[in-house]
Amino acid sequence: MSNAAALPGFLPDAKADRGPLLVAAATLLVGFLLIAGLVDLRQGSLFLIGGALGATLYHGSFGFTGGWRRMVVEKRGRAMRAQMLMIGVAALAMIPLTAAGSLGSQPLVGAFAPVGVSVLFGAALFGFGMQLGGGCGSGTLFTVGGGSARMLVTLAFFIVGALIGTAHLPFWLAQPSLPAISITAELGLAAAVAATLAARGSQYLRDIGRTLRDTAYSDVTSLGATAVRRALESANERRTRSGRPPIFTEVAADQWALATATDDDLAASYAALDSWQVKHEELLTRRLRALLETRTNDQLVGIVALVLERFGFVDTERHEAQGQELATFAATYSSGLTEERVAVRVLRSDARLTRTDVLNFRGSLHLYGASRGVIVAVGGVEQGAREQGTVANLAPIDLLDGDALARRMLRAGVGLVRFTVEATCLDDAFFG
Repeated sequence: MSNAAALPGFLPDAKADRGPLLVAAATLLVGFLLIAGLVDLRQGSLFLIGGALGATLYHGSFGFTGGWRRMVVEKRGRAMRAQMLMIGVAALAMIPLTAAGSLGSQPLVGAFAPVGVSVLFGAALFGFGMQLGGGCGSGTLFTVGGGSARMLVTLAFFIVGALIGTAHLPFWLAQPSLPAISITAELGLAAAVAATLAARGSQYLRDIGRTLRDTAYSDVTSLGATAVRRALESANERRTRSGRPPIFTEVAADQWALATATDDDLAASYAALDSWQVKHEELLTRRLRALLETRTNDQLVGIVALVLERFGFVDTERHEAQGQELATFAATYSSGLTEERVAVRVLRSDARLTRTDVLNFRGSLHLYGASRGVIVAVGGVEQGAREQGTVANLAPIDLLDGDALARRMLRAGVGLVRFTVEATCLDDAFFG
């Protein structure tokens, strides 16, 4: 597998398979006709609307749980802003309609319920369940619809839990609670709409962000550097307790070097050597990045194929692609006792990766028998695509721009010639 031309190219392109789309459309149509005929047109229309909402949630990867999780763990509030916008738009329509009491001849009644022990207990239980199951009601449904078999377990127990809750409903309704409150009745229509929108405004989200920033979650992104620091400082302390000089020194913020000598000038020499290595790798990465932009499409495909080979991927097949896609590889990677089939798609060097590209690729992974994917986009990766790369309960898609591919070429030794620079240091054990 030394070049792209040596790889087989006999499988169809992912975009040629419209089977799942046709099956889903036919199912919706048959369901609509059956419900409309057996019940009425209104219920049939609601079935179609539900199907359209499911497709929207799937392609938008929208779930309430995931938005909260990303805000808390990753401090990314885009999904939360989408939820606030959705609630605000719904409030503009539904608060006036429920206040009017009807829409044409159709009565409209708000679902007003008291806040009490049942709500507090149920909210806590639901929160735990969402995190353990990996999704809320909407997230579970759209991931199951998208083909996630493991979420069928969550869906099954979701149904079981709802059934048990329904059987116990009289008990929970009898628990202590506050009276039901309608802000429309308490404040009036205009004030109720204004209060709802204000509660979901940008200032609310900024306040949440500041709160999270000042909590322990702010250390999540720096956990790696903190762990390294603790390990190296612990090693230095052990040497000090045994009467030996420290072996590690911090030459800059979170940058450590080996310095076993006690002489300041010698320690500085070691630090300079370590700094040179880091700087040299940065220069190589930038140069590789520039060279990738000038490669032909065939050369770019060959480089990706060689990187896969150097990283230990086997059973590699090449699937021809169309449009801005140059090729898609399917290969097996072994890690310990496990093996994983990975699909790697290469885009033209002048093409930028979009969110739609990631969604389409994730939907085609089954064509390659792959459980995860990689997209190489030397032309750049848009922010929407990055946010779509890792979504809870969906197959992960790793996104490699030019810099990321250059770093992997550096690690794999592709396009590079390695040589050894000999360095010496004092043997403290000999003199100790």
